[in-house]
Amino acid sequence: AKKVDLCEKDKLKIHTVLDNVLITEKEMGVKIHCHFMAVELFVKRCKDKFDYIFFDPPFPYKFHEELVKEAGKRMLLNPDGIIMVHRPEEHHMSEQIGNLVRFDQRVYGRSIVDFYKYLA
Repeated sequence: AKKVDLCEKDKLKIHTVLDNVLITEKEMGVKIHCHFMAVELFVKRCKDKFDYIFFDPPFPYKFHEELVKEAGKRMLLNPDGIIMVHRPEEHHMSEQIGNLVRFDQRVYGRSIVDFYKYLA
């Protein structure tokens, strides 16, 4: 990646995130833009487009579908872009969410990662 946007809501993690960002930028030559806010707010305000979006909220989070739907509605992906969503198995995700369709799913114990792209 040439550029990465990272969003973190937990204020207690700011110093750890910034320390890790400095190490990554130095070693990998990647520019990382940090946004310390709720991801829902970031998605609603964002004007950029991405090749990949990875949503990895805490397991108790219950709004996975709404988050994916809003990202699709706001057209945050480039045409061939992919949204990946990490969730616990007990939180169901639909095959189609708004203008996005699931094309792959990986299961790692009770963790699931769903892969979405724009409808063809």
